[in-house]
Amino acid sequence: MLRVPGMPCTHPHLYQHPPAVQLKRGPRKAGGGKKQQGPTVIAPVRDQVYGGGPQTPVQKAENTVVATLACLFFVILVEGILVAGSGFMSEEMDAWVASFVLPAFTPTMGLFLAISTGYGLWKTRSAPEEKSS
Repeated sequence: MLRVPGMPCTHPHLYQHPPAVQLKRGPRKAGGGKKQQGPTVIAPVRDQVYGGGPQTPVQKAENTVVATLACLFFVILVEGILVAGSGFMSEEMDAWVASFVLPAFTPTMGLFLAISTGYGLWKTRSAPEEKSS
């Protein structure tokens, strides 16, 4: 049959789908494909890094500072939302925000910045000592 350019092909075998292909699987292994447990590693340094062993006093201090910064962050977030939304609140709520929350916002922010700056300087200065040991 002659094919003319631009004309659709009318051959019946060109429009049939190929037969389905079935993949053969190899014999199944015992255990049903369960993952095997890896080797147990006992190393004090690994336990300190991943939290399995006892924490050093320095790690306890770092955790305390980071937890304090996280709490201050959420306090600042709530204070900021209250101050920003006080214009949409009732007169009593607006007066309460203006008398209690607004005066506390700046000192809270200053405390957060002071602690985070001190923590950053302490970590920056202690980093070379940790690398050399």
